[in-house]
Amino acid sequence: MKIKLHRCGDSHLLQIPRSILDILNWKDNDILNLKVKDNKLIIENSSDDEMNIEDLFEDFNGKYSKEDIDWGEMTGKEVR
Repeated sequence: MKIKLHRCGDSHLLQIPRSILDILNWKDNDILNLKVKDNKLIIENSSDDEMNIEDLFEDFNGKYSKEDIDWGEMTGKEVR
């Protein structure tokens, strides 16, 4: 499938057909990773790899228990 590269200010745009977006399960505002390998543009959805703050704290019950850790004796120029 051929698509046209459009100029938009100092950038350029690629219009990806809805049918391809549906196959890739890409949605508006997804974050994509772009890289070039062997003179080819590779576009990957990075939204699956990155977690948002809600995902990071979904199992947090609001209680935090601080534990002291014995790191051993100072061996260098640590701040005392």
